[in-house]
Amino acid sequence: MKKFLIIALIISALLIVPKKDAFANEQITYLSFNKLLAYPQIALDVKNKNAEDNDENHLTPDEFSKSLESLYNSNYVLVNISDELKDKNKKPLVLFFHNLNYTSSTKSNGFIDKLIIDKSGNIATYTSKRSINERIRTDNECIPLLEQFIITHPLFSQDGARATIVLNNDDGIFGYKTAKSNATSKYDIKNAITIANKLKKLGYKFACEDFEISQNLNELNFTSQLNTWNNHTSKICGETNIYIKNNEKIDDFKLNLLKNNGFSKIFDNNNTINVSGKTLRENLELHNILDCENIYNHEIRKKLYYTVIKKDNAKALS
Repeated sequence: MKKFLIIALIISALLIVPKKDAFANEQITYLSFNKLLAYPQIALDVKNKNAEDNDENHLTPDEFSKSLESLYNSNYVLVNISDELKDKNKKPLVLFFHNLNYTSSTKSNGFIDKLIIDKSGNIATYTSKRSINERIRTDNECIPLLEQFIITHPLFSQDGARATIVLNNDDGIFGYKTAKSNATSKYDIKNAITIANKLKKLGYKFACEDFEISQNLNELNFTSQLNTWNNHTSKICGETNIYIKNNEKIDDFKLNLLKNNGFSKIFDNNNTINVSGKTLRENLELHNILDCENIYNHEIRKKLYYTVIKKDNAKALS
């Protein structure tokens, strides 16, 4: 009798063990990318006052494409943020796309104007200050480039997985005046919703970016930002249960407020590696994931790759 009781207790314990959250899985590689330097000759020009920031925080389209190729060749497979890996011979990968806001300041800074849907029904980019044949393209921003890569490398995506797009309440979502109250805002918001719906149909997920990415907010201002998300931004991208936090700690009030508003997944952005010009040169952890030296655009970037990486390697070996 005692023997059967012990067996029953063991079975009960096994039944109540919670399923491991994929968010806490250390085996998953999380990489994030900011919007691309669509026109690197402009973005990285020494006369551009934002050239250093552009160099440190962004990739060129060529570097992004080579990053996907490097990941594929290293046996990574793209999975959705909460999914488990099916092929145990592969290495699971989650991608985040950040800052897909395009405003008047970025449009003249080497970035695209906006995302559009082209005549073929595909996500494309539009940049007005180009020749007619150059205005609509599918080779200078992360989303259309990822789409093309998956078409030619279908095994790179598990069950049609795509990136998670991290949005905030700022103006210019996908390049449209989404935070303005003027005669064109309704038209722009409608276009942004059309883009968001197309992306969701393709398999992209959306997440809410930390309201405190640049400063700590008091309870009133944090609640105000959350209300803006619920009443405006989420009307564009749809509901999401993913909140990307950048601060190490969220106090109990804010955490409960987020959970009561449907954010059941609080993801720590510190678990991701941002892929950029700076991290290609300096992040040793990233060098274990990507072929950084071959990805790095030695021709267009002003900072020499080998001098910085040699210095960091020396630090690591000392």
